[in-house]
Amino acid sequence: MMKSLKGLKEPQRTIVELGIILLCAVLIWQSLWFSLSVYLRTEHPVVIVAIDMTPWYVTSMTPTLGAGDILVIQGVDPSTLKPSTRVSAQNGDVIVFQHPYYVHTEWDWRKLSWVEEPDLIVHRVVAKEITDNITYLQTKGDHNSVEDPYVITGNAVVGKWTGFKIPLIGLIFLAAQDAAGRTIIIIALILMLIYEIYTSTRKAPKPDH
Repeated sequence: MMKSLKGLKEPQRTIVELGIILLCAVLIWQSLWFSLSVYLRTEHPVVIVAIDMTPWYVTSMTPTLGAGDILVIQGVDPSTLKPSTRVSAQNGDVIVFQHPYYVHTEWDWRKLSWVEEPDLIVHRVVAKEITDNITYLQTKGDHNSVEDPYVITGNAVVGKWTGFKIPLIGLIFLAAQDAAGRTIIIIALILMLIYEIYTSTRKAPKPDH
C-alpha cells in the first residue's frame, strides 16, 4: 500500500491518503458502536440530547440534561423500570424510547441506504402499569409541566440512561443534522482538503549555497 502511494503524484496522493484516513475512521466508529451495542444490550448505546425548545440551551429535560449532552444507554427489561414516586419528584428512571408518531430519515450502514426510523425521546418514567404481561409507561420531561400526551409500551423502550454523560460535545453532531450546519461542515472540509493539496504541492525551497 505504501509503495503504491509513493508511486502517485501530488495532489492524487494527498487525496488518497485523506480517503484512507476517513475510511479507517468510519470502520473504527462502526466497530466501536457494534461493541458497545453488544456490551450494553441495545441498538442505541449512545444518544445525543436534541435541541427541542427555545432558547436552544433549554430542553424538555432541563436541568437534568442539556442540548448536546451525549448519553450512554443500556438495555433494560421494561418491567423493571422504576417510576417517580410522584410526578414532580424526578426520581424515576430516565429512558430512551421510540416516539409513537414522529420519524426521521437516516443513513443505514448495513443496508447502505436511507431509511425511516422513529424519533428517539429522552424522558423520565413517571408511572408504570403491567397488564397481561405488557408494560405500559407514562413519561414526562423534567422541564415540562405535564406528562407526555401518550402512553408507550415496553417494546418501544430502547434503553435506560446509565447516568453517564458528556456535556455539549454532541452539538457538533446535531449541527451536522441541520442543512445549514451540514453546509458549513462541508465547506470547512473542502477548505481543509484544498489547503492540504496546496501545501503538499508546493516545492521545497532550494538550500542556499
